[in-house]
Amino acid sequence: MNLLKRNILDSILGNLFFKEFIVITGPRQCGKTCLLRLIENHLQEKGETTVYLTLEDPLILKRLNEHPENLFSVIPRQDQKLFVLIDEIQYLADPTNFLKYNFDLHQDRVKIICTGSSAFYIDQNFKDSLAGRKLIFNLYTLSFDEFIYFKTGTELLLKDLNEIRRRPEYLSPKLMILKQYLDEYLIYGGYPAVVLSESTDRKRMLLAELSQSFLRRDILESNVREEEKFYILIRMLAAQTGGILNGNQLSNSLQLSVTAVENYIQILRKTFHIHLVRPFFSNLKKELTKMPKVYFNDLGMRNILLNQLV
Repeated sequence: MNLLKRNILDSILGNLFFKEFIVITGPRQCGKTCLLRLIENHLQEKGETTVYLTLEDPLILKRLNEHPENLFSVIPRQDQKLFVLIDEIQYLADPTNFLKYNFDLHQDRVKIICTGSSAFYIDQNFKDSLAGRKLIFNLYTLSFDEFIYFKTGTELLLKDLNEIRRRPEYLSPKLMILKQYLDEYLIYGGYPAVVLSESTDRKRMLLAELSQSFLRRDILESNVREEEKFYILIRMLAAQTGGILNGNQLSNSLQLSVTAVENYIQILRKTFHIHLVRPFFSNLKKELTKMPKVYFNDLGMRNILLNQLV
């Protein structure tokens, strides 16, 4: 499998040999497993010993849930420090205790690098701050620069894009293709599987499946009671992307309490669907109290929710 590099990779590689464990979190299907494999390849090229574990394996999950020490029953014994790459750490019943235990007792033997699909789940299950024991890296869907790299497989077109950014008067011979890529990015977004799909029908199908499966799992895992209203809320937010988020208006429209609306918005934030941007004021108190604007982290997800793919 051809693994394409993500921009965040260099930052993670620069922290591999510090004492802290590394946690990579982000939305589902944004490429965390591929990123973990790239890290594994880098370590092996450096002559380090690695072990890859996925907690989607029920046998491994059961062993690690029984006791954190059981990590050493599912990895080989080594005289040198071992890099343990764990995919889907949030499946553990108590990921905090697992990481804290192995950091405090075995940091000289293992360095854990793990992924977690949902910031909501990570925050909920990480009952301890793990201060001084972990470094968190957030991986999102592809940026436009990454989108171009994934589409072309080279960085040649990125050089032209950076030159346009640096010199607005620069007349790039690649301007038309860059505009075509920008149009595609604004419509279908940056989920890697969607970007790498050739046909628009395939892109639409993948986005529809991603939106439906993601929302179902988010609802299930976050114990949303008013499922239908949750769906309506996310579509309302999609329709007003870039607009001011007024909790009272949403509460009245949905016939939900303001607290429920705030909880649902928090779930959407923690599952990486939306991002809130507060207005800038020199007065910090005013900046914190003014209503924020809401944006979708991926435009493909936003557009499929509104059925606005063209």
